[in-house]
Amino acid sequence: MIDQAKIHRKTLSDNVNERIEAINHLKNNFAVLPDKEQAWQDLHRLTQDEHKDVRERTAAAMGNVFPHITDKEQAWADLHRLTQEKSSDVRNRATSALSCTFPHIQDQEQVWQDLRRLVQDKHTDVRKSAIIALDYIFSLRLQKGNAVVYFLTQLTHDKNSDFKKRVASALDFAISRTLPKEKIWGEFLTWLTLDEQDYFKKRVASAVGSAFSRISDKEQAWQDLHRLTQDEHKDMRELAASILGSVFLSIPDKEQAWQDLHQLTQDEHKDVRGRTVAVIGNLFAHIPEKEQAWTDLHRLTQDINNDVRKRAASALGFTVPHIQDKSRHVEFFFSSQRTEIGLCGGMQ
Repeated sequence: MIDQAKIHRKTLSDNVNERIEAINHLKNNFAVLPDKEQAWQDLHRLTQDEHKDVRERTAAAMGNVFPHITDKEQAWADLHRLTQEKSSDVRNRATSALSCTFPHIQDQEQVWQDLRRLVQDKHTDVRKSAIIALDYIFSLRLQKGNAVVYFLTQLTHDKNSDFKKRVASALDFAISRTLPKEKIWGEFLTWLTLDEQDYFKKRVASAVGSAFSRISDKEQAWQDLHRLTQDEHKDMRELAASILGSVFLSIPDKEQAWQDLHQLTQDEHKDVRGRTVAVIGNLFAHIPEKEQAWTDLHRLTQDINNDVRKRAASALGFTVPHIQDKSRHVEFFFSSQRTEIGLCGGMQ
């Protein structure tokens, strides 16, 4: 049987380790303690302890036991205060605990404002904890999604790569579950043009593709994508080909979208050509100029790059049901296979 009186005495001990031991007991047993009011008062007092390790452990415990605390408003106020501590360790623990308060308090807007502040904290661990908390809150309050997405786009220039991965994950989650407004869409495209982290770009580009069908002004969004196909950076052109592939059916001007893909098949960089070939293969049934698309694929079976040739030969297989002159297709298809074998085997 748990001796709550003994735990209480340890919270008052002059020994730091005993106070920390008491906190661990409170955290692990709070739900079954007979006097929860006393347990809460002990935790409340320890949030103001003179030793930073005690305050840190108390902040962590508050997150675990928050649903069982009787005075949730005071508990939240304690955590709010601890997120402003000088010690980054205390701020980090308190930040992690904030998400646990969200479903249980009335002043949810203040939690949101705290997290906005904490994702810009000077310490990386605090920023990471804030992003994790935001991840959780997205699932609880999707109506704030657009504000959350817009805010996260402002964080994409952080210099810490681990933090940026957290933001990318949060953005991916938020975009896939909310309806981005045109202003937010513009932020995405602006950011994608400027950012240098491939991991981040690819995560958000994927999410942007999934959100395209829900954009009300598709014409403007499409023009933004059109510009990306002409970006000076090869990674951006490759991303543009991928996004075009994922949103093609929702684009109002499919003729122009196809022309962009056609141009990308002639890109100077092998990765862009290779990505475009794969996209054309998958989209072939929906491309308005199938004859030109088929010609492009055939041309690329003779590309100087081995990977592009392989992708083009594979993509030709998707065209069979959609072209009229199947005998010509078979002739070129097997010709491309023989060429591929010769080139790979060193016979030519």
